[in-house]
Amino acid sequence: MAWDWTRAVPLGLEWLWAGGGAACLLAAGTLALRPRFSEKLEGSSKTMDRLALLGLGLLLPALFALFKLAQFHRFELMWDSGVMANLAFNAAHGDGLTSSVIAGRSYLSVHFAFTVALLAPLVRLWPSTAVLALAHGLAVGSAAYAAYRLGWKVCGGPWAGWMIALLAASHPFFHDIEGSVLDNSIFALPLFLWGALAWESGRRGWALLCALLLLTTRETMPLLFAGLGLYGLLRTDDRRARAACLGLIALSAALLFAELKIIERAREGFQGQDPWHLFKASGGSPVAVLLRPWALAWPPGKLLPLLKALLGLGFLPLAAGATLLPAFLLWLPQGLADGGTMYNALIGHNAVYVFGPLVWACAHGLRRLGRRAWLAPVLLAVSGVGFLRSARFLMPPGMNPAAWRQAGPRAMAHIPPDAPLWCDEFFLPHLGMRRQVKSLMRTGDPYFEPGLFSPERVLYSEHWARLTEPAVRERVFSELRERGFIEVFREGDLVVLADPKSL
Repeated sequence: MAWDWTRAVPLGLEWLWAGGGAACLLAAGTLALRPRFSEKLEGSSKTMDRLALLGLGLLLPALFALFKLAQFHRFELMWDSGVMANLAFNAAHGDGLTSSVIAGRSYLSVHFAFTVALLAPLVRLWPSTAVLALAHGLAVGSAAYAAYRLGWKVCGGPWAGWMIALLAASHPFFHDIEGSVLDNSIFALPLFLWGALAWESGRRGWALLCALLLLTTRETMPLLFAGLGLYGLLRTDDRRARAACLGLIALSAALLFAELKIIERAREGFQGQDPWHLFKASGGSPVAVLLRPWALAWPPGKLLPLLKALLGLGFLPLAAGATLLPAFLLWLPQGLADGGTMYNALIGHNAVYVFGPLVWACAHGLRRLGRRAWLAPVLLAVSGVGFLRSARFLMPPGMNPAAWRQAGPRAMAHIPPDAPLWCDEFFLPHLGMRRQVKSLMRTGDPYFEPGLFSPERVLYSEHWARLTEPAVRERVFSELRERGFIEVFREGDLVVLADPKSL
């Protein structure tokens, strides 16, 4: 059997995570039995710094970048990643933030987010979604080293840096963010951590740049800056500083209102998915949500995702005092959202909004607790359990056919690079870098009918045909029969159809 690097990389990460978990548990046991052993580690701070730079600063980002490339080649990046690919392609070719996948509308009708569009120059140099996958892996991978430097800076030593880095890297959120679809929001984690490090280091210019870039990741980011303003307000007695904090809170509120208005205007005339559909139990509108603050804790199970997040960080953020406020304000929309949704449960890239501020609060919580004898073994044990629980990077079997690894590239070879296209949602990330593309999703897609165009090629899978809703399948096939599409490729369950006029 030929060696498959796309399987070897995620499998290697699983072994790395499992080994890291075992090492943390062994270290926890050693320090519990021999507390003075940690003093020897303090004497090798230069060695610990070099290990952090090599392992967290260089090796981990490289492995994460390879992992995202492996996901890309294994057709695991799914629909959202294809939307990002189409958005980046259009931004690179002068079509702004529009995407044919979402009915030719501006992406601002979905979210106030456009970080991926800033990568347009890279897309001009390398017109492939692989460039977005690499950016995702490198950015998320760098967050572990940023956590190390932040812990070092806040607490004053490599011991604290490693504690914070291990807690961050072992947390299920870190694993989920790396494994998630390509999205603007994932850049919120590295941007916040590097920005927080710049601020703690007195580098205000770099901190401001990271803050501005953070605003491109999601419309909820003004809540972060409102939280930072509230944090500053509680931390200072200086009149000018308090006025500046009040100004930041007011500006953040105005910015949030403006961004929500931009989304509302961009959606005018479109009857697709309501952006407030995640808040149906609270009334499904901004006013109704604000009038139901008890929705944060009712039913009580809605608090479990937040409690699990804190548990994975050894509850250190609870010792951080006012430093926890930015994370809490960012969590509020997710806490108010309907229970059972991925947004409320902080699953996948939905974990990214609060994770960076929680890691920052972690560092300050550790600083306030100081060097207590029991603390290192406990935190290492928490990290060890986290690594072991997160040691899964291969997609569960059955999500898509393994035969696609060989048949997929041959099928895509029958599709001209600029041909208007309908394709299976799992192939959208590969084929999304063109002006006209629509996705064949397995469930109802509110964006398919609006802005529908006549394709020159269609790539579908029997896998999709079996799993999709019957009405969706019949709508697609009847349209293709009427237009006289002919089969130009079939291998396994992959089929490419062509409009005879385009041949």
